[in-house]
Amino acid sequence: MRVRDMAQVILRIEPDVKEWLERKAKQDDRSQNWLAAKALREAMVRDEQLKRA
Repeated sequence: MRVRDMAQVILRIEPDVKEWLERKAKQDDRSQNWLAAKALREAMVRDEQLKRA
């Protein structure tokens, strides 16, 4: 999927979560967007697995 085909979302998060996200992204050499999308994808997969169980 091309980046231009992806939806954009404005996300409001608490300051401590934002600070953690910034630190984690820098530490892992990833973007904050990549980390947030990865966490959401993992939550989506878990949710789907629970629905099937």
